[in-house]
Amino acid sequence: MKKLHIITLLSLLAVNIPSVLATTEPQKEPSDAEIRQKVVGTWIVDIHSTNGVSIEGTVTIVPDSKFISKATATVGDKKQELDYEGIWQPKDGYLIETITKSDSKLITVGKVTHDKIIRVDDQELVFQTESGKMVTRKRSP
Repeated sequence: MKKLHIITLLSLLAVNIPSVLATTEPQKEPSDAEIRQKVVGTWIVDIHSTNGVSIEGTVTIVPDSKFISKATATVGDKKQELDYEGIWQPKDGYLIETITKSDSKLITVGKVTHDKIIRVDDQELVFQTESGKMVTRKRSP
């Protein structure tokens, strides 16, 4: 009887070990080449902060290292259009964006962001901002 319990236990462990390893295995960070290829497209910007500020719109990233963003920031009943453009490049797992044209005082020309790319695929772009906030963007249909 004792042998039967040990064999059953070992069998269960053998079956479950691969699934445990698969869930605890760290996710591979995308290379700069993967980021450069997969980040191209139009992404939905949909930010709603706890202080009542929301930003909705899109950012389009094109292969020639440029991007265009069109969004609306809302604070209470006030709205402000945020139209800006810039250049982008992947470097060491980060997406670095530099604003080259803007009509907003909120997003000024020369501003540079460094966002750590966690994951990018056909549907989602997940990154961590410099302030540590995790952001998930969905690809626009």
